[in-house]
Amino acid sequence: MIIIYGPTASGKTDFADQLAQYLPSEIINMDMGQCYQPLAIGTAKPEWKTKPVAHHGFDIITEPVNYTVAQYRSFIQQKIEEIIAKGKVPILVGGSGFYLKSLLFPPVELPSVEPTEQEYPEPEKRWDLLNAIDPERAAQLHPHDVYRVTRALDIWYQTGKKPSTLAPLFNPVQSFLLLNLTRDRLDLNSRINARTHLMIEQGWIQEVQSLMNTSWQSFLQDKKIIGYDDIITYLSSSHSSKSWLISEIQKKTRHYAKRQLVFAAGLEREVRKALLGSSCTSDWLTLNLTLQPFELYIKQVLNHPHLIMKSAKNECATKRA
Repeated sequence: MIIIYGPTASGKTDFADQLAQYLPSEIINMDMGQCYQPLAIGTAKPEWKTKPVAHHGFDIITEPVNYTVAQYRSFIQQKIEEIIAKGKVPILVGGSGFYLKSLLFPPVELPSVEPTEQEYPEPEKRWDLLNAIDPERAAQLHPHDVYRVTRALDIWYQTGKKPSTLAPLFNPVQSFLLLNLTRDRLDLNSRINARTHLMIEQGWIQEVQSLMNTSWQSFLQDKKIIGYDDIITYLSSSHSSKSWLISEIQKKTRHYAKRQLVFAAGLEREVRKALLGSSCTSDWLTLNLTLQPFELYIKQVLNHPHLIMKSAKNECATKRA
């Protein structure tokens, strides 16, 4: 399978559309927001029903309910097998990092623990405590990530198991070529700012307005999908201006893109380390779309040695000691 990941507004959809012209392929959604049927403009959902290439995983949720990474992996694994059985290449496209990671590292059901802070030092010193107990898990967390640090301590003190031993193992649903799309920061920020204006012009505010006073309103406020809760605030307050709204969405989208870039860097390290101990014929390519046109990168992808039509069997069995 080919996986196309990258920050919001980097050009993933356009890149996938062009790549699909050169391969017998079908496209699978890997963006959480685009799974939800009523969310279109604000999630940059493509006009997938009119595309010449078959698309899957769009508009599959019609109610305001959570769609877990375990549910996503199960659904996508079936789609991947169906597409490969047709002799085609699955192309997964999207920026939802946790969905992507679930396809490579199946989620592990962590032990049930009750949150407690009574035995712990103040928040700023908890990372040091975790580092003394489980340096491997501590190295994966920022010292200021109090929630996850405390969660790791809860697991240790209530189960006696080091959190690092509960980490998911590398077990991809299929061998893969992962294309991590990036852009220079100024280019990406400019695209984000311009796309926000375009979405507003296309009717994003009206899209959210149609969901107000329904069960979707509280769901969007809790889910914090970029822009939707800000538009709800804008519609609910006489003190919010459209210029404030646009500026706020642009700012939050830029911050989200930065987090996606950081996530990709961390995941690449995990994937490359895992591949050293795996028989999986896979690779990770980072493509800066500011530097070269799509056509040159697509040619590089098509000539990549790992891009080989395979049978539906999974060739990514991880080597065990």
